[in-house]
Amino acid sequence: MLVWVLEGNPACGFYEALGGRRVGNKDERFGEFLLREVGYAFNLN
Repeated sequence: MLVWVLEGNPACGFYEALGGRRVGNKDERFGEFLLREVGYAFNLN
């Protein structure tokens, strides 16, 4: 499973505590704003 979260969001610590691994970054444009997102991968086995 992969979850994208805005960088700097306090929930990043929550996802890391659940075992999520940072696997990438991407930029998303919302209107005139460019926001950085962080991808967390989870092994569901």
